[in-house]
Amino acid sequence: MTRMLFVRHGQTVHNSLGEISTLPPGGPLSNLGMEQARKLAAVLAPCRVTAVYTSPMERAVRTAEIIAESHALPVHPTPELTEVSAGDLDGRHDDEAYTFLNGALDAWCQGDLSVRIGHSGEFGQDAVHRLKRLVADLTERHPDQTLVLVSHGGLLQTAIPWVCANLTPAFGLRRLVANTAVIELEADGTAVTCLSWDGAPVSTGADTH
Repeated sequence: MTRMLFVRHGQTVHNSLGEISTLPPGGPLSNLGMEQARKLAAVLAPCRVTAVYTSPMERAVRTAEIIAESHALPVHPTPELTEVSAGDLDGRHDDEAYTFLNGALDAWCQGDLSVRIGHSGEFGQDAVHRLKRLVADLTERHPDQTLVLVSHGGLLQTAIPWVCANLTPAFGLRRLVANTAVIELEADGTAVTCLSWDGAPVSTGADTH
């Protein structure tokens, strides 16, 4: 089994301001975000992590670097882990922008991956496909190893339930992923199972809050 620990990056200033930020390179970690990353690194230090992959966005890379330091590992920027693109909504923090963004994410969780975020953002099928492709590739590349993958709230919330055999897409509906939360998956080449979500065990067939 390959164990994958998906991590959302630490807090950024745009997180605290409620600003949509999905386009590279994005902003850096805030002071609180740095502290969150250090605390998570201490929690993960006893794990026998063999590789650390990260979204290329600045906040994710820095979070990954802090985690990787305790394992004396390099970080591997990986485009498939980049946040879902909000396109023309990026940089906004108004109610209308969030209506468009949340409407698309909700649709993906309700089974419709043909919905696009705003007028120029990402389609659901593209976000889900890239994460499925990455999980399959890393399962084959790292059998019986433990990996850390640093990514973003929107991608983790909406795409991971589509990847896991014991979840339905509805599991992600409005299930926001906190900064430095960990989602634990197990994969063997035939199936991917979600073992825990932000510290809470996940039961077989879980699909509700």
